[in-house]
Amino acid sequence: MSHAPGSPDIVITQPGIYQASFHSTVSTQAGESIPASLTVNLALNGATLPGAAATHTFTTSAEASTLSFTVPFQVSTTPSTLTAVPVDTGFPFDESSLTVVRLGDVPTA
Repeated sequence: MSHAPGSPDIVITQPGIYQASFHSTVSTQAGESIPASLTVNLALNGATLPGAAATHTFTTSAEASTLSFTVPFQVSTTPSTLTAVPVDTGFPFDESSLTVVRLGDVPTA
């Protein structure tokens, strides 16, 4: 697995079963129309992983919220690229983390 500082991508180089945990504090920018919704998805090679999403609807302009999710997923082909993707723009992210752990090999029948 590799990650370049400043890049949104994590490159996975070994097939297997993985678990990803995303966490971030998000707020609204000044002048943002309220209510405003934000969704963050986790994508593997550009396709959203099932269950890998967090959504929040901001109801005040000074609001901050924590978005997080944990999801297991399978990597069959390598290299594969994992990316946290905000669906909407205009929301500052603070103290974001994406932790990826390899749980093991893909079970064979």
